[in-house]
Amino acid sequence: MKRLATAFFMALLLMIFGCANIVSRVADVGRPEYRFKVEKNVMVPMSDGTMLATDVYIPKGLGRAPAILIRTPYSKGTKGDLAPLNLIVTRLFAGQGYIVVIQDCRGRFDSEGEFYSFLNEEQDGHDAVAWVLAQPWSNGMVATWGPSYLGYTQWAAGYDSPHLDAMVPMVTTADMTSVLFEGGAINYQNMLGWSTTNVGKGQNKYSARRLEKSYWTLPILEADDALLGKTVQFYDDIVTRRVLDILAITSYDDKFQRVSAPVLSIAGWYDLFAKYQIEDFQRLKAEGQSPARKMSKIIVGPWGHGFFQNPPVKFPDGGIIKLGQLGRTLDFYGQLMKGEDNGVESWPDYTIFVMGRNEWIGLEQWPPPEVSVRPMYLVSSGHANSSRGDGSLSWEDPSEEADEDYYIYDPQDPVPTAGGPLLGADLGPKKQNKIEERADVLVYTSEEMTSPLTIIGPVSVTLYASSDAVDTDFTAKLCDVYPDGTSINLTDGIIRARFRDGDLKKPELIEPGKTYEYEIDLWNTAHAFMPGHKARLQISSSNFPRFDRNLNTGEDVASGSSMEEAGQTIFHDAERPSRINLPVVPE
Repeated sequence: MKRLATAFFMALLLMIFGCANIVSRVADVGRPEYRFKVEKNVMVPMSDGTMLATDVYIPKGLGRAPAILIRTPYSKGTKGDLAPLNLIVTRLFAGQGYIVVIQDCRGRFDSEGEFYSFLNEEQDGHDAVAWVLAQPWSNGMVATWGPSYLGYTQWAAGYDSPHLDAMVPMVTTADMTSVLFEGGAINYQNMLGWSTTNVGKGQNKYSARRLEKSYWTLPILEADDALLGKTVQFYDDIVTRRVLDILAITSYDDKFQRVSAPVLSIAGWYDLFAKYQIEDFQRLKAEGQSPARKMSKIIVGPWGHGFFQNPPVKFPDGGIIKLGQLGRTLDFYGQLMKGEDNGVESWPDYTIFVMGRNEWIGLEQWPPPEVSVRPMYLVSSGHANSSRGDGSLSWEDPSEEADEDYYIYDPQDPVPTAGGPLLGADLGPKKQNKIEERADVLVYTSEEMTSPLTIIGPVSVTLYASSDAVDTDFTAKLCDVYPDGTSINLTDGIIRARFRDGDLKKPELIEPGKTYEYEIDLWNTAHAFMPGHKARLQISSSNFPRFDRNLNTGEDVASGSSMEEAGQTIFHDAERPSRINLPVVPE
């Protein structure tokens, strides 16, 4: 069984590049123009004296040239699972006449210091940019590049950097604290796997089976110890929420207005950063300095944080290569750092892939101005449990005396995760039919579409619910049901009752039996339900291990271990109109 780290990082590379020799196969990139030399393990001093190991790829016969800086916690060389990155860098960027600077982050691999995720990247990033600009081979132009954590390091260095000329952050966000929790729940599967793999100087190795077993550890504060036999401070700080105070200094809230470098942002509908990456871009366009506000662009396609293994649905033109992102990246750099006339200013601000229709569209605003939010209401005769039940979705207002639905959530038998915005091999679109056979999953399905129903923008669920527990979760998942009955996930979300008001530092338990109105954020999407298809909404109380299980007892999330069943009631009458709010595009 493949180990988590290798599976994730190789999937990420394959998603972005297709294969190691992609440069020779992508027509819009062109063949390398330059050979290059490599200076290995150049020790670059940071402002506090810590030395960070850096490799420099210098095109031969070029003299001074623009540089592309890449800062990574996954090894700049051959020691980590991102070793193929060097091949891409040398054949693509250096071969096109850019000096490529790859640096191990503080405390990782060949660099000095101690690594604590995200904490030191701002100062170290600024120091690295300054070092590049001071080198004799630099012509004074510098850009950044990279996916995931490599994308975050770009944002960290991107504010108050007037000499930074371009950034290309991919599947990432400017503020990493946003992705640690969702609706008050812990982004458990992603954070346990990532934090325990990337700790200390190198990468920990363990089997996927061992990781899956560790998800069930209670209290969850001890899951890292169960997996590695030692404590991982960053993981412990997440589950105890201490991380919110520790990483407060990295908040990007007031920094967008201090960014001047144009950004080419590349996001994916099934990526764990998708919501935040779009929000980052909106903030940059509204608040950033010139030329960032004018020249920044975003591309959002039908991919995740890696490639989809055996996807149940295919997107004919959805590959990140087929759009030519590699060529677009070089066009972006070429105009901003070499003065080439590549028409970047005429690109749409938003280049969006609409799933279902399987086509790319250009937008100047998100969501598009013609979109109107239309509710589809939950309807049943009190038996919406499973896809065999009588749950439906309707555009019509609910009746005065509608029946409610009821199910029992047992944290010892949570609803298993099936696809979605994950790290690892199980991400993306997956069949949901087995999930929808469970009695603790309420299933509401629309009538068959007679014409396309296109939604572009943010999706949310308004849920009126009560529980006999003092704390619990409610989950929601939007799916597309194909004519053959196959149900495929599009987007989903969760709300933890004790954090229903959105303040992760001020939990407030609920009163058993009392009805509360919950808002569940299902993020953004662009999808068309085509004729013959149906829209479907799942409502439940778990999505495990993507989110940590709510034990229903009200105990401390990190240290609690006792469990209770919770009886959940979902209301959908005229006074309590539970619904999914869809951003509908007029046909």
